[in-house]
Amino acid sequence: MIKSSVLDAGTRSRFVLEAESLKKVFGPRVAAFARADPLAGQPWLAVDYVHGPHLLRHVRDHGPLPLAETASLGALLAEGLTSVHHAELLHRGLEPQNILLGPDGPKVIDRSSRSSRSSRNGVRS
Repeated sequence: MIKSSVLDAGTRSRFVLEAESLKKVFGPRVAAFARADPLAGQPWLAVDYVHGPHLLRHVRDHGPLPLAETASLGALLAEGLTSVHHAELLHRGLEPQNILLGPDGPKVIDRSSRSSRSSRNGVRS
């Protein structure tokens, strides 16, 4: 949801693009797009529920991951980012809070994506 206090035409326009871009991303390491209403009075979008803590919470509660688990996590996250890149998008906010540790492995959420075909300076990213 977007708070009404920050909702303006530019924010709504970006949210519409964000919702459309999320529909293009599929894969076992990303939380799947479920539904969105970017034109509602209070725009919203939803992705599939992932049962499990985010990585930051897990590390705070249990300490750093062992080396083998860290390497495995890195490989699985690369798989998730590959799904984002196959949709010609870039993830702009991969951080521990955006990695959910579900029962079937990690999933990337909050993709805050943009097209990889352009960047702010006009060069393909």
